[in-house]
Amino acid sequence: MALLEALALGKPVIAADCPTGPREILGDGRFGVLFQVGAVDELADAMPRVLGDAALQRRMKTCALARAEEYGIDASNARFARCAEALLSR
Repeated sequence: MALLEALALGKPVIAADCPTGPREILGDGRFGVLFQVGAVDELADAMPRVLGDAALQRRMKTCALARAEEYGIDASNARFARCAEALLSR
């Protein structure tokens, strides 16, 4: 949830690539920066790169807001409805 909340607020995201969630939510790194779990050097490199690059921050903000909408109520309801329709049609 924290990743989706940050995206919904248009914040740049740096996340550990743990087994469940971040890679999918961040679109394999298209919507935020992923680093390997435990790779503190990767995290240490990502932080100043994101914080020091205003163009990157703007791009990440734009992408973040669009990505968060994909997990919003309307999009989630539409996915649920498609799933229910597919199950009922069987």
